[in-house]
Amino acid sequence: EAWLPKDPIKYGDRLVTAGVLSQGQLNHLVQDVEGEIDEAVNFAEESPDPKPEDALDGVFAPMSTIPDTVVVEPDQGDRLLSLGKAINEALTQGMERDPGIFVLGEDVATLGGDFGVTRGLLEKYGPERAFDTPLSETAIIGVSVGAAIQGQHPVAEIMFSDFLGCAMDQIINQAAKFHYMFGEQVNIPLVIRTAYGAGISASSQHSQSLESLFTHIPGLKVVMPASPYDAKGLMTTALLDNNPVMFFEHKLLYG
Repeated sequence: EAWLPKDPIKYGDRLVTAGVLSQGQLNHLVQDVEGEIDEAVNFAEESPDPKPEDALDGVFAPMSTIPDTVVVEPDQGDRLLSLGKAINEALTQGMERDPGIFVLGEDVATLGGDFGVTRGLLEKYGPERAFDTPLSETAIIGVSVGAAIQGQHPVAEIMFSDFLGCAMDQIINQAAKFHYMFGEQVNIPLVIRTAYGAGISASSQHSQSLESLFTHIPGLKVVMPASPYDAKGLMTTALLDNNPVMFFEHKLLYG
């Protein structure tokens, strides 16, 4: 009790002072949060210890959202799509189907992405579902993990795969592990798009191929489309997956 007046978390008081919340609303919010914490603690204390034979269960969430599909042979067709345009189509169709899907990252909205892959999504779906972020890979993935826990399906763009290192804790210790660590009570439906590889004279910090690092992390799925056909199918499937998917796109395949 003596430390409560010295509580360094003053945001609630600031909201009351600014008239955003009443003191009663703030008190009610605090009670709700304390109730959630008490409930979680009681659940943990009353739950049995996990069995050793179940140690590897729950690394991945089930793909329960995949609809029934019909396997057909590829049709030659008469459309010519670049890899970037194929991904854009998959994103557009996914966002049309699922209002929980949104895209975020550096320059993904106004510019349409460094390689134009997200072009047109801001105009079609508005700034709440396609928005630019500060230059902070840590923040981009951190926000995405939080949104995924709440049931949304973020599509985060890390402009170059070299910058994934800035967000390694969020990717390998949070996104990849939360479904397992929380006893399969939460899913992390998240797609992390990134461009990789050399060929555009972008020097050593913008040209690496780091995909193999992530294939060794339990809880992550890693895909690398080799053609527009692959890209659209893989992105469509990733947007139906309840797990974090690392989506590596080679710069020279964008077209």
